[in-house]
Amino acid sequence: MAGWWALAASGRGGSYVASRAQSRARLRAGKLRVPRKLQLHGPLWELVLRHLRRGLSPEQIASTLALTDFGFRISHEAIYTALYAMPRGELRESVLKLLRRGHKGRRLRASARDRRNKAISDMVLIDERPAEIDLRVVPGHWEGDLIIGKGNRSQVGTLVERTTLFVALVRLDNAKAPTVAAGFSTLLNRVDSQMRQSLAYDQGTEMAHHKNLTANTGVKVYFAHPHAP
Repeated sequence: MAGWWALAASGRGGSYVASRAQSRARLRAGKLRVPRKLQLHGPLWELVLRHLRRGLSPEQIASTLALTDFGFRISHEAIYTALYAMPRGELRESVLKLLRRGHKGRRLRASARDRRNKAISDMVLIDERPAEIDLRVVPGHWEGDLIIGKGNRSQVGTLVERTTLFVALVRLDNAKAPTVAAGFSTLLNRVDSQMRQSLAYDQGTEMAHHKNLTANTGVKVYFAHPHAP
């Protein structure tokens, strides 16, 4: 068993050398195990960009490429991931503007619109979210909720990252809007700015200070429809 372990650790015959194994581990960690098909400014990138300028969606681009004889095959999820993984700047903004909406916005019935919580001003509904959030291809988009204990004696805020399903809990002294905004802000600011993109929440009054949350963290808050959290 000892001989097998030394062989596996060193990658070849001979004894195990810790410094050599550490160097190899660092070298491998810095390389992508599977290179991305859609490399910035590569031939496939230019082809995808050309189709985006024609008004095609990533789904249509993937289907179009599958029917050609150029040898290019890529999924629409990979296209979305590459686009939203671009470094922030003018190029990224100009490319993302080419994306079409992935779905039509749902229309609210008049009765549901009338039931909208008046305590929350300037709400933006989840219909306005970019399509890539629904596809869960890029991390940094969260779903929030509030858990109330028995007799309203305890409150815990929950945050779930939609892509990785990472769960974070926020202990709160009360369920008032200023407390919730401050608690969520403190937790979200502990993660990298790239992981603070958006937050989906129901229309509970505890999120009435959502604009403060956005100002403190940069996270855009989207609200679910009434009775459809």
